[in-house]
Amino acid sequence: MHALLGKMYEAHAAQLAVDTIVQIRGTITEQDNEYSLRVSNLRVLLIQKEMTGR
Repeated sequence: MHALLGKMYEAHAAQLAVDTIVQIRGTITEQDNEYSLRVSNLRVLLIQKEMTGR
């Protein structure tokens, strides 16, 4: 994952774990049938199952 996110990974490594849900903003580029992702913003989302009285 470090190679994919670069400096963003270093800034958020302590919060990232297997199955962590994140929102990213960046740019996808394609060159010679290969894609690269440049991440400019990463936010860890805290999603919890809603508890209902049902």
